[in-house]
Amino acid sequence: MLERLVTALIGLGVPGFALFILATYSGLTGAAAITTALVALGPGGMVGGLVTAGILALIAAAVTANGLPQVFAAVVRGYLNNGTPKDDLLGALKKIKLFVTDDTYNRLVQQA
Repeated sequence: MLERLVTALIGLGVPGFALFILATYSGLTGAAAITTALVALGPGGMVGGLVTAGILALIAAAVTANGLPQVFAAVVRGYLNNGTPKDDLLGALKKIKLFVTDDTYNRLVQQA
């Protein structure tokens, strides 16, 4: 049984892992746990959760193919090209407190 679960989650990729974590910590079981996890995953209820799961799949594929620094730099360039001030991006990084302990991503924003 556990092996089937693991195989299914691996098949779903990062969105499946996120859904699994959210469903596990919902305190519910069955369909209620899945529904709650989808609602928590994105704005707009279950549909928003499904859309967010799809976006997570795209992000995971891009990071796998190109590496996190390259994807991050491309996203920053996109924001800057659309008129987002560099200071806003740096402020967002400070608020998020990324899991990276060095200034790699701050430098990428500064260099963009």
